[in-house]
Order: sequence, then structure tokens, then C-alpha cells
Amino acid sequence: MPAPQFSVRSGAVGTVLALVVALLLTGAPGPASGASAYQVWTAASKTLVVRGTPVTISGSVGPSAAGHTVVLQQYAGRWTSVASAKLSSTSHYSFRKAVPLGSTAFRVTKAASSTRAAGTSKVVRVVGVKPGFSSVTSGPGHTCALKYDHTLWCFGSNFDGQLGLGTTKEVPSLRRIGTSSWLWVKAGWFNTCGVRTDRTMWCTGHNEDGGAIAGPGRDAYHFTQMGTRHDWAEVTPGSYGGCGRTTGQVALCWGKGWHGADGTDTWTPYPVAYANWLRVASGPRGDAQGCGIRLGDLLWCFHENSSLEPSPYVLDSSRWASLESGYGQSCGLHTAKSLWCWGDSTYGQSGPGPTSDTPQHVAAGSWRNASAGYQFSCGVRSDGTAWCWGSNEYGKLGTGSYSPATSHTPLQVGSWTTWAVVDAGYDSACGIRTDGALFCWGMVTAPGEVADPDLPAPTHNHPVRMG
Repeated sequence: MPAPQFSVRSGAVGTVLALVVALLLTGAPGPASGASAYQVWTAASKTLVVRGTPVTISGSVGPSAAGHTVVLQQYAGRWTSVASAKLSSTSHYSFRKAVPLGSTAFRVTKAASSTRAAGTSKVVRVVGVKPGFSSVTSGPGHTCALKYDHTLWCFGSNFDGQLGLGTTKEVPSLRRIGTSSWLWVKAGWFNTCGVRTDRTMWCTGHNEDGGAIAGPGRDAYHFTQMGTRHDWAEVTPGSYGGCGRTTGQVALCWGKGWHGADGTDTWTPYPVAYANWLRVASGPRGDAQGCGIRLGDLLWCFHENSSLEPSPYVLDSSRWASLESGYGQSCGLHTAKSLWCWGDSTYGQSGPGPTSDTPQHVAAGSWRNASAGYQFSCGVRSDGTAWCWGSNEYGKLGTGSYSPATSHTPLQVGSWTTWAVVDAGYDSACGIRTDGALFCWGMVTAPGEVADPDLPAPTHNHPVRMG
């Protein structure tokens, strides 16, 4: 019997979508008796489909099978028949189904006949994801965001190649960057780094001291792989270098001021002392210092010392859940969801107290997100409201007003209660609502605006939708 073919294609665009072919190993639902009668071919190029996308599941059983019935089954705790069709004169079948949210398994079965044995195709898993954006990050003049389908989108300044397009031309509106799939992206000092779905790290843009590629002095205009590791979880680039963390909870740093085993600047990621790092962050300026959360939830920081080795020390013995470093200040959340910042507070960016090297409580209440930017910080409370504090230059506190000029206490961004995450950048901030919509405020060019390339970008003191 010739090997049948089985594929899933988008009903809208006719391109292959979102397949992970399960080989029915441990934990996977088993095939029916006679599965060896079917062999499955698939040309999957992606692993995710946006929820609600209609897909066409099609294939063929072989010659001389016209008129026989095949059944499409879907797995939801058990296999359930959801559609049936008779094979065409060419033994072809086709089913059209809308993909729900989450992982869905499909298979096609054929009952036995007088001339053919029963058969079941291998399982195809289609992962339905939410539409819209899942994360956002902003640097000086440029913003990048990831969608739930792992695609990368950016806009803004590009004079150092920080958007990875191979040019230095500014991109005024959201544009997809390449065709790769990404798990993490972080904007640094006129550069951008990220982790692809194969767990490799890639950087582009400003590289004065090794912040974007291995070795200083030459900017990168395309995303260039940093090292050869395939186990990256997160990275934070800067002007002089950066730091990151692996899936094995190892912290590594690179660039000017970060020294390797021979005591000289290391242009490839070099491990920081100790193990079990749960989070790692270094500031966008990347001046050979960083902080992280280790197993036990204690807050540690590290920097170069006289022995030229990164020197971790406990900064705070409270239990920490998240951390982000900005341009002179850092912010984070305790496991109890309280909000704390430390560092420069000239403009109120670290909260109500003065500049301090120890974390200070910013505001009462329960918080789900905290972000440190340039002279200001932002966060999202557990009730879905967004708040910013610090400098209000360019309206980057997002209150709908350019005054007050500074605030040491959080001010609410608009009136929505549906914010998922907010990121404080340099001259602007961006946030994502729970429906996946992306908004920005401060010095940004809104969709439809015509910006003069010889002048700074327009300013907006309230959130404007970007995508």
C-alpha cells in the first residue's frame, strides 16, 4: 500500500502551519490497532497557530481507495470523532477545522474493509496561541516586541543597526524582523539581543565594547550569534557588554569590564560565580555590574573586583520574585508582590525616598510587573492598572499631561484595568493589554503620523496603539 500523506495547511493563506508531529512515545495517546498501515508525511515549518485560525487537514490514503470513509478525531482527554469524509476518486481527504487555544491533537482513522486493513495516522499536534503581543522591550529610540506566535516585531531608531535589518534606516512603524522564532528579546543601549527557540543567543546593533557581537569596535547590522551555546533562557545587553542566564541556572557576562579566566576582557559569555541563578539582569549601559535572584529567592548583585572576577554578594535577604535593571536604578517584586526599587532617585525613579543602594518600598498594594527605565520606572498592579513614576519628560509617565515634571509616587497611566505588562524605556514606555494589543507613550511616532527625520519623534502623554 503506498504511503499516505498527511498535512495541515492554513485555510486562509495556504501555507503550512503549526505542526508538531508526535511519534506516540511515552505519555502520548496511543494509536488504534493497525497503525502501521499508515505512514505520515508533513512539511511543518512552524509550531504555533493563532487561536481561531482555520486549518485544512488533508492527505491521501493511496490508490484504489475511492469511496472509503476516513474519520477526523480530536483528543481532549479521549479521542472523539469530530468529522468524517469519503475519499475522492484520487483517494484524497480534506478537513477544515478552527484551532482552539492550547495544544490540540488530531488524527485520521480509516475503518477496515474487505480489501484494506484499518489504519490510523500518526498524531499531529496543533498549538493554538493567543493573537497579539506577549512581551515588549524599549531602548533609546527603538522598541521590539514578541507575538504569541514567537515572531519578532520592531520599530524606531536604527542608526546602529539595532533592529537587525541590515541597514541603518529608521523604521517608523511596527515591522516584522526576519523569519526566525524567538523566546526572549531585550533592547539595550542602541542594540538588541534575544534568544531563539533553539536556545541560541543573537545580538545586533551598537558594539563599541562588545555589547552586540564577540569583540569590540564594529557594529552589527544583522542579528549575529553570540557564542555556540544552545541553552540560553534570558539575556540583557548593554553598551559595554551584557549578562544572561542559561536554562541550567548559570549566570554569564561578557564585554568590556567583564574578565575571563585570563584576567582580560572577555568577548564571549563567561560564568559568574555560584550556581542556581533564577533571574539575571544588567543595566542597558552594561558597566560591569549586574544583579540576580538565586535559589532561595535572595537578591544578589555582582561586579568586577580587584581579583578581576565577578564577585556576587547578597544585596537583600528578602524573598524576591522578579528583577529589572535600568539606567541607574533597579526595580523588582518580592514574592509577596510588593514593589521595591533602589539606585538613583534624582527624579523619583526609585520611589519616595532618596538615592539609595538598598531597596526601598515604592508604593503599597499588590503588583505583577515592575520595569526600570531612564529617569523613570513603571509597573502594573494586580488589578490590571498601569502606573509610572519619576521624570515626565516627553510625557513618558503616560498620565495624559506633561505635568508634573517629576513624581516620586506612582501615577496612573490612563484608566484601563486590562494591562498585562508595561516596559519603561529611555524616552518612552510601552505596554501590552490582556487582549494582546500594544500601546506606547512618550517620544514615539504613532501610526499614521509623518515624522520629520531631521527632528525628534513626536511626543504623546497618553498611550497610543501601535499594533
